Amino acid sequence: MPRRVVDAKIKELIELTDSPILIAIEEGGSSGFRIVSSGEKRNEGDQIKLAKMIFKSGDIDSFIRELIKDAEEKGHNSIFLKMLGIPEKPKF
Repeated sequence: MPRRVVDAKIKELIELTDSPILIAIEEGGSSGFRIVSSGEKRNEGDQIKLAKMIFKSGDIDSFIRELIKDAEEKGHNSIFLKMLGIPEKPKF
């Protein structure tokens, strides 16, 4: 299906709901995923943010690096990150 058709269908879906939406579309081979999200600010918790990080990372090591970077910049309340020595309060 052509990308423009897919994009039109995604736009229709987004217009149908007020709920947060995350769509990941594999664009083929090594190019990875295209991420489309809407209503992210209405999402309770960090599910959409974490899912976007996973798709953008491509592997577990890259994901963990991104997760640690985000936690250092914005703070966190994770027991596991605390055990790794990542401060709970942001650096800045």
